Amino acid sequence: MVGERSAKLHRASWTGVAVGIDVAQALVLGSADHPPNYIGGFAEDFASRHPQGVNFLFADGSVRNISDGVLQSAWVAMASRSGGESVDASAWD
Repeated sequence: MVGERSAKLHRASWTGVAVGIDVAQALVLGSADHPPNYIGGFAEDFASRHPQGVNFLFADGSVRNISDGVLQSAWVAMASRSGGESVDASAWD
């Protein structure tokens, strides 16, 4: 449901106006087109200042760290609302 976005990628990491962003929704919605903490990432990418991962709040109320090395297929499946993918929790680490 909620993923960590660090200001290391852009000056505004949550909501508001940021210089150089041409779409406001990039500050509200995240994208799974790049893995966590992707070098050269964009404002809509998930990133943190934690080594090796980013924190996410899941719909069941739990908070988990998703590794920078997460399998791309698992990463995309977690970002899908209704794709019907199954995700193996071991893919997070």
